[in-house]
Amino acid sequence: MAYSVSVYAGTTARTGTVTVAGQSFLVIQEAFELPGNVQATDGDYEDRTEITWDFVPGALNYYLYRNTTNDSGSSSYIGSSTTNVYNDISGVVGQVYTYWVRPYNAGGTGGYSIPDTGYRSAGVVSGSWITTYFPGGYPGDDVDSDGDGFSNIEEFIADTIPTNALSYFQIDNQYETPAGFVIEWNSVSGRVYGVNWVGHLTNSLTPLTNGIAYPQSSYTDTVHSADDEGFYNLEVELE
Repeated sequence: MAYSVSVYAGTTARTGTVTVAGQSFLVIQEAFELPGNVQATDGDYEDRTEITWDFVPGALNYYLYRNTTNDSGSSSYIGSSTTNVYNDISGVVGQVYTYWVRPYNAGGTGGYSIPDTGYRSAGVVSGSWITTYFPGGYPGDDVDSDGDGFSNIEEFIADTIPTNALSYFQIDNQYETPAGFVIEWNSVSGRVYGVNWVGHLTNSLTPLTNGIAYPQSSYTDTVHSADDEGFYNLEVELE
């Protein structure tokens, strides 16, 4: 009597026959399917990147790999999961990684899945902003990446370009009118602005107004004039 045994293992299908105690067994080693629908979160969490995928028939375990480039051959093993979810808690905040999943059972390890990219959130800074300006990895909130005197987090809040020293938060124009002294700036959606005044830079700021929302991009000071000696300070925060 012949018996047939089928297992999932490796990346190549094989067929063979073994005899045990006079019984013949036809062993069919079927190649693993590649894990499908691999998804890595894009800045959804500050403490981890979550990777999910579809179950593979015959797999008892899944091995996870990552790289800073799209090259599975030089990728690093980071852990395993017996389910279809893995949380990468060791990734650098803001660093975009490429992830692969490989199925495993006692017969061997399957091939690398189609990859997906993902990263841990840097907090207030959005993932899409990091991807746009720091595709190779986020250096941190307090770093002044372009040397213009404003940190990355300040540039994010002001919606200026953190990699361009000529792009920074500023008062664009000021002039006097019969109604008062006017200051103007580039207003951005999702931000609110406040204007302060100080007669001497060693003194404390005096608030003139706050809560100015987009699209308003100017303020008319009816208290001070061009004859008054002093300075304006413009503030911005997320709405």
